[in-house]
Amino acid sequence: MTVGATAQSEAHREFDEYIARFSAADTLEDQEKLRLDIWDRFGTVGCTFISDMANFSVTSRARGVCHFLKLIHRTRVLVAPIIKEHNGKLLKCDAD
Repeated sequence: MTVGATAQSEAHREFDEYIARFSAADTLEDQEKLRLDIWDRFGTVGCTFISDMANFSVTSRARGVCHFLKLIHRTRVLVAPIIKEHNGKLLKCDAD
């Protein structure tokens, strides 16, 4: 396991512990304090962009799967630099 993976594992463990404590909290006051602690430790502001290419099955039968692979490639080429320019991360780009 790499150093980065170890740190990520530790962060996941810590996050799980916070959520377990939040889940077990008996009062709304305790939950609110834990919610604020969780946000302070792990919170971030961002957005998610999801795009869907419609009619995958029908179009693949008519034009072949390479047509959609070409579209996915083109999307990566166009979108990745924009995401990087805004300090984002491209997490996933796949098809059915």
